[in-house]
Amino acid sequence: MLTQKITPSNISKLKKNEVFVFGSNLNGHHIGGAAKLAKESFGAIENQGKGIQGKSYGIPTLNYAMAKISIENLQNSVNEFGLYASENLKTTFFVTEIGCGIAGFKSEEVAPLFKNLVNIDNITLPQSFVDVIESIHSVSGFKGFGENLICRDFQYKLGESYTTNRAKCCDTGFHFCLNPFDVWNYYPPTNGNRFTKVEGGGQVDTENTDSKVATTKIKIGLELNLKSFIEGGVKFIFEKT
Repeated sequence: MLTQKITPSNISKLKKNEVFVFGSNLNGHHIGGAAKLAKESFGAIENQGKGIQGKSYGIPTLNYAMAKISIENLQNSVNEFGLYASENLKTTFFVTEIGCGIAGFKSEEVAPLFKNLVNIDNITLPQSFVDVIESIHSVSGFKGFGENLICRDFQYKLGESYTTNRAKCCDTGFHFCLNPFDVWNYYPPTNGNRFTKVEGGGQVDTENTDSKVATTKIKIGLELNLKSFIEGGVKFIFEKT
């Protein structure tokens, strides 16, 4: 998964250098959901529709007519927030599920707007946003193993998912190749070596010399026989030409 700090599900108190980030409306009427909590507990100011206010920060999701703002405008507000957070690195910002309550946005719409704010030490994101962003970073490929499904001294099982904290090609993380034929550079089709399709995600690091990637998240798919593996390689090359 992404090495991303997660916003606690129920925030009732904040420490000195912590800020509650909530979805607001441009009128600054904090009457429901996270906005109401921000006003009652964290200093959100009535009639202030955006920005820092007390120990809270408003990101507008509804316009003056109390209708959804455009995704473009919401992205601009998220970018403004990111800039503010980058200028206040000693403060931790707890981002809630912005726009996914009264405003009626789906997490699939809002989460991608925060993709440039992942893995920043002073910003936490809700788990639902992280799940969406991880899916955006999903990478399909092929992996080789020894005859016991061991790779880099790690024991895998078919159909299982695995997670680690960091990905760096030739160093750490889960390694596989986008091009099946590149797998043979590491596990040739001899000596009982085995092959599967895989789905990687989270943090992704790429190799310059071939199609090898390293990820922090991987799901081991079905095992491929040699015929299926070659067919996958031919398909990969055909789609790239």
